Parts: sequence; structure tokens; C-alpha cells
Amino acid sequence: MKASLTSSLLAAVLFTPAYAQLSVSLSASLTSPQPAGAPITWRVFVSDNGVTPIYRFQLQRLGGGWNLVRDYEASNAIDWTTLRQGLVNMRVTAIDTNSGATGQSVISFQFSSRVTAGTPVVTPTANPLVAIYSAPPCSSGSLRVCFRPASGGSWRTTPAKNCIAGASLSFYVAGMRANTAYILQQQLIDGSTVTNGPQLTFQTGTLAVPVPSAQLLHSPDAATSVADDVLLTSFFALTQVEPQYGAIATDLFGNVIWYYAGLATPSQSGGYLVRNTARGTMLAILREGTVRGQVLREFDLGGNLVRETSVTALNRQLASMGKEQIDWMSHEALRLSNGHTLVLSSIERILTDVQGPGPVDVLGDLILDLDQNLQIVWTWNAFDFLDNSRTAVLDEKCAQNGSCGAPLRLAPVANDWTHGNSLTYLADGNIALSLRNQDWVIKINYADGAGAGNVIWRLGTGGDFTYNSNDPWPQFSHQHDFQWDGANYEVFDNGDTRVIQSGGGQSRGQVLALDETAHVATLLLNAGLGSFSNSWGSAQLLSNGNYQFMSGGFATSVASASLEYLPNGSADYLLKWPANAYRSFRLKSLYPVP
Repeated sequence: MKASLTSSLLAAVLFTPAYAQLSVSLSASLTSPQPAGAPITWRVFVSDNGVTPIYRFQLQRLGGGWNLVRDYEASNAIDWTTLRQGLVNMRVTAIDTNSGATGQSVISFQFSSRVTAGTPVVTPTANPLVAIYSAPPCSSGSLRVCFRPASGGSWRTTPAKNCIAGASLSFYVAGMRANTAYILQQQLIDGSTVTNGPQLTFQTGTLAVPVPSAQLLHSPDAATSVADDVLLTSFFALTQVEPQYGAIATDLFGNVIWYYAGLATPSQSGGYLVRNTARGTMLAILREGTVRGQVLREFDLGGNLVRETSVTALNRQLASMGKEQIDWMSHEALRLSNGHTLVLSSIERILTDVQGPGPVDVLGDLILDLDQNLQIVWTWNAFDFLDNSRTAVLDEKCAQNGSCGAPLRLAPVANDWTHGNSLTYLADGNIALSLRNQDWVIKINYADGAGAGNVIWRLGTGGDFTYNSNDPWPQFSHQHDFQWDGANYEVFDNGDTRVIQSGGGQSRGQVLALDETAHVATLLLNAGLGSFSNSWGSAQLLSNGNYQFMSGGFATSVASASLEYLPNGSADYLLKWPANAYRSFRLKSLYPVP
């Protein structure tokens, strides 16, 4: 079925009388009980003839409420498992998109301990670089797992889990190199007492997905931020002709220590990892069928689904709220500390005699604030808060099924007006949105979901700030990333407008200090990055005060590079890949670090 539903179809679904029922049954691919972490496929069967259902999956644990696993999509099956020992209820709700008839089915399933005779056990997973470590029950304190190569080296640790009397604790151990022997050891922490468990061995396997060959052009040295020694790269292939590598984590020498197989397939070209979260999971925007940007998925280090929503599900919610529908999700999904997720999406309006003579299809941005069950609780629409007559700086267009990624709903070609591509959360509870095709970053009155949505300031050419800089062109343009570090702002300045109008130039890594009262922007760093990346990229403050900039797609070749710069503008670490990348992140660990 189509990725998004029409308004009339949604109305039929939403307002059909409640007595219509579907005959729905749900099954699991394995019989209960199964060990924690066992891969389970949950499949729905609807016996009614001639229906075209969409399905929502929800989960309930003992004594708890129902939590979303996957919101309404056309697929009748999901793969889901858990490391938590105990009983779960899985519920599916089916809705026929033609008649609005509904039906439900619930099954219970027991996940059991992998531990026998009080001895910890290590189990391989489908990812040859990830193991499951299962510990015997502990009655007080907390437990974590330490691991290192058997040949020696530094220990890494998982986050600790609180002991649960009578229940085994299991962990995904991730961050290991291929074809390498590792030692794994649990630590019980009870007050000031630390008790080490037995040392177990685990042999990682051969990579099961293709990976690009890293080219280390400047090795880590004394100036490098070696504490941030995990490089998580989101590779990006626009077409199935290019290799689709997906999400890969390496050490600073380019050795692979983790990957996500769900993106490493030609069918997911155009899908990409967006960001990691503070809880140790990942957020990705994926394809549904042939259309990019239709699914937002959260998954864990084992590659397992945590929760998921889709354009279909979000448009159902928007219709019930009386709001315009979206075409696709794009560029950004940002997890907030309260568990909400901000998601960028694309939206169209026909404007008459505004961005051209007569009616013109215009593509803008809609920010969605999703709660912990991925339900919409706040929206921001660019058409309602920006000057609709200020056209894209370089007059960009988006063609039907073209490079923008998904079908347009209103016309074969649209003005690609704003092209929002990154969000950052600010200390005052508001958010900053990067608008690539406007050469602007704007601050939006979000107020932790209670804001009116008005634009507080605009940064960039023609905006509200004066630049304190001797550079003849200090402003960024067609920037792909804008991040607040708690004091200043990091920008990946792709520089498209500057490079085109100046007849050449490089992309830049910028650091800005903003005086929001006087509206003065001071450039603390304005480093030329040695190449022109006309699309994609990221910017980040590192733990030692250095900065990482990732050039995502070179204008002259299929390549990307992660670069580290000192605050004085000196270049340091450089790792290059023969593949385009969307963003990259330097981390202390794949796990959350306090």
C-alpha cells in the first residue's frame, strides 16, 4: 500500500462505527518459553477476505501498562525480543484502511534465564561482534560486565543494572573487533564492595556485511581526543548502485567494532542512522518499500527493534488533530532527556503568487514532538512562522520521486523551500533548527513542548545577528549540522552559496559564540576543511576541547572524512572513507557514559 493515506481514507478509518470487527490472530515464531534475547518473529493473520489492514504492536509487562513497539504499518510481522527475564504480553491491533473495521489479538510469552547451575554464560548473537552475557541472580547492589581483548588492553564496561532477586541479568556486549578473542567478566557492585566473577572467553566472528576500507591520513597523537575513541559513522547511499554500508562503529584506526545489519542492504539505500541516544540505543530513518524516509526506528546494540513509527501512523494522528499530512521524515530525530523525540518531516502547500506566478507547490518542514509512545504532542509548521515569500537561496527544486527522497502529494515539482536538516535542544528549553536552503539557523519557542512556536531569532545571511569576524564571508551557507555544546555552537558549513558565488572554496568547520541580547555572533573557529562537501556533514565538541567535523559527500568524488581540529585551528586527526556519509559521532563508548 502507499506510504501515506489520503485525507478521505483517514476520515473513513477514524470515524467508522466501533462495532466493525476483524478476525485477527497473532503468533510467535518460537514456542514459549525461550531464553532472554532469543529472536522472535511475531506475525498477524487476518482471516477476513478483501481487507487491507495496517497493524500496531504493543507490549505489556507484568503489572505495567501497554507500550508501543511499532505503530501502524502495512507489514503484518515484526522481529522483537528482550533481554529481560519474565512474562510479556504482545498485542496487535489491526485496522482495515477501506472500511475502518478493527480487531485485536493478544498472546503471552515467557522469556527465561540463560543461566544454569549458578554459572554465567556467554552466547553469540546474529551479529558476530555482539555477545549476550547472562549473569546469575544477585540480591542487592548492581551488576555490570567488563571486557577486553584476551591479548591485553584496556577494559571497557557496560552500564550497570540493578540486581533483581531471583532474576538473571543479561547484557549485550558490543564494541569488539572481528575475529578476536575477548575476556568477559562480571562485576557485582554492592556499596563499596566490588566482587569480580569468573573470566569467560568469547571469540568474535567475521564481519557479515560489507564495510568500506578506511584510509588513516593523520594518526591519533598526543593532541588527539583519544578519550572519544569510538567513531560512529552513518554512511549514506542515494541509489542501489552505490554500496549501502549503513551504520558502522570503528576505533580511531578504522577497525570495525560494531555495525547495524538492518541498514547494510541495498533495499535500504537512502536509509541512514540519524543519532544515538543517551540510553544506548540508535535512531534511524528507513525506507518502506521503495520510498525513503517512511519509518523511524529505535534499535538496541543487538540490532533489535525497541520501538518504531511510520508516516502512515503519524498521518493518522495528524488527521485526527486536524493538521496537514507529511510526505516523509527527513534528516533529524533527536531524543530529549524526558524521553520525547523531535522529528523533522516534509510538508507541502500550494501557494498562489507567493513563490512564483500562479499556484506553486512549496515544500517546507514540520517538526513533530513525539512522546515516549511515539504519539504527537506538539508540532511546528514552517509555513505558519516563516516568511513564505523568501524563496530558497539557490532556487532549489524537488522533483517527484527525485533526490528529495519520496513522492510529492500535490504536484510533480515543488520549490524546496526550507530543507531543515538538524535540531539542537537549548538550555532554556527552546530548540534551534538548521534550514539549509535558507542559509539560516532559527531559534524556535519550544518551551519544552509548551511554546507558541514563534521564531525568536534568525542566524545567517539576512538574519538578526551581526558577525564579529574579519572573514569576508563569515556566515555559513547550506550548513548540514548546527549543535549547541552547552556554551557555544558548532557548525558544519558546507558553504554551497559561498562557493558558488565566490567561484570556489572549501567547506568549513565553525564554532560560534552568540550574544543573544546584542545579537552578535563571534567566530571562535573558522577552519577550512581542505575540500568542498556540497551535502551532508556534522560538527561536534570533543571532551578535550577539540572539535570533530565530518565532511559527508565530496563534490568531486564519492568519499567522506572525519577530521579533528584544535581550538587554534590546527588540523589533527584525519580518517577518510571511500563512501558518502550522512553524519559521524565521536563517542567514549557505544554505551551511555555518566
